[in-house]
Amino acid sequence: MHSGIPALVIRDQRQQALPDEKELAELVRLRDRFRSSHHIYRHLMPGRGVRYIAHGAGFGIRPHTVITDDLSELGNELEKSVPKPLSYVRGRLSQNAWHRSP
Repeated sequence: MHSGIPALVIRDQRQQALPDEKELAELVRLRDRFRSSHHIYRHLMPGRGVRYIAHGAGFGIRPHTVITDDLSELGNELEKSVPKPLSYVRGRLSQNAWHRSP
């Protein structure tokens, strides 16, 4: 005879297995945004819940792997890796040149 606890755990894991509409929309947005640099997926880890994983799609991609239970944190970490536009870099270089002492 089984106690009620294992059934509750299984039910909880099944509920976590399916993302809600908001989570699904954010996953799709992140996958589209970082399509060329990272493979992004959602993984249900038994006993630990949901983890979001971004894995570099090629050699030299930084960060290579991000694993978190917070989807917004995954997006923030990947945004940090996006190279700045050349105009931004040039602007920063020219600003630094004005502040150098002779």
